[in-house]
Amino acid sequence: MTEENVMTTENQENKEQGFLNKAKNIVQTKWFVYVCCAIFIALLFVRDAMSVGINKYLFVGLTIAIAIVMTPKQLIHLFCCLFPLYVGLPGNYMTIIFILKLMFDYKNFKMQFLPFVFAVLMGAFILLSELSVETTNMVHIMFIPGIFLVLILASYKELPIKDMIVAFCIGVASMGLIMLISTLQVYEFEKLLSESYRLGAANVNYTEVETMNVSMDPNFFGMFAVAVISLGMSLVAKKKVNKAEAVAIVLSVLACLGIAFIGQSRAFILVFVVWIVLFMLSLRNKKAILISIAGLAVVVLAVFVVMPDVMNAVFERFLGEDMLTLNNRTTITTKYIEEMMANPLSIFGGLYFFGCNIHCLPLQVFFGGGLILSIIMVGFIISLMSKENKVEPKHFLAKWCPVIVTVFMSLTVPAAQLLNFMFPIIIAGLYAKHINKILD
Repeated sequence: MTEENVMTTENQENKEQGFLNKAKNIVQTKWFVYVCCAIFIALLFVRDAMSVGINKYLFVGLTIAIAIVMTPKQLIHLFCCLFPLYVGLPGNYMTIIFILKLMFDYKNFKMQFLPFVFAVLMGAFILLSELSVETTNMVHIMFIPGIFLVLILASYKELPIKDMIVAFCIGVASMGLIMLISTLQVYEFEKLLSESYRLGAANVNYTEVETMNVSMDPNFFGMFAVAVISLGMSLVAKKKVNKAEAVAIVLSVLACLGIAFIGQSRAFILVFVVWIVLFMLSLRNKKAILISIAGLAVVVLAVFVVMPDVMNAVFERFLGEDMLTLNNRTTITTKYIEEMMANPLSIFGGLYFFGCNIHCLPLQVFFGGGLILSIIMVGFIISLMSKENKVEPKHFLAKWCPVIVTVFMSLTVPAAQLLNFMFPIIIAGLYAKHINKILD
């Protein structure tokens, strides 16, 4: 081979290597994550709003391909957008892929002994509880990997918490918009404002019951929306995101706010008012408070002007007869108390965790798993938060505001049995744990 041919070959190899390096650099940016988010969102929109058949294994294959090329940190970023969309995705398969990818990055775990012990105990309790019934449900068993996924996220070094919150906001807003647009293909908007046909309610299906689709109960969506509003506006108010991310958060907040009002969740409206008060107190800056008040006033005025029928429907719900029983929640609670008192041993072991559908997350844990599971779960949460970074007193309310309002909203929903339904509380907890990183 001549010297000229050798030079040509080397130049070709250098060009190929340069192209590969350039492609690798593009893939490892946060914008590649958002491109992948957009692909999932677009596919779900085409499937649900345009009634195009898309096999669930396409989403599984796409997740595998993305997991191969992405870094673990990027995948965490992506999944914060996907968790809200799990209601229309093959989430069990995707969670397994997610965990397997993170396991290869074990060097970036800073796992504490006590949280690990509580996770094992919780997993063992759930497994024994499920084996005690005649039919073992794999959806229930998948709760166990979910426990360890939470442990991994809480133990992960250099968690991209700000990127996670931005992606979560986009995911929740996208989920709500897909649900609304798809439902409007079947139902008139005016019909969704009636008590019997609320957006996301079980009887308002825009596809066949057996078909996977993006839909979420109004109170569940309210919990996700509260988390988006409290977390997203915290980042925007403290100017901890760039302009593009701030715009994405504000648009997501507005979308979630509108859809939550259309869903007529009374609990959401009450908690939203609580958030406004706490948010104002957390700002500790007169100028910021005035700007926030003006912004909220514009938003509220816009809601009344643009959606007067929605506001009338919301007010009518507050005057409903079921307010006395909190939409039958007190009746259901009384029923579970009677069942537990009928068998005193159930106070310790519960009435079967996955059979308890009381609409209050803490009571669901207690009645479903008894004192044993309740103590284990509380111990798990405390042990995860025990190594949190302390903040200055002036940032105390800013740190805990998202946790407070999200937990308040969880008092109205049976969210304890699925990882994706509990994710608003999880990401709010991670925000509190990593607040100093956000404030830097």
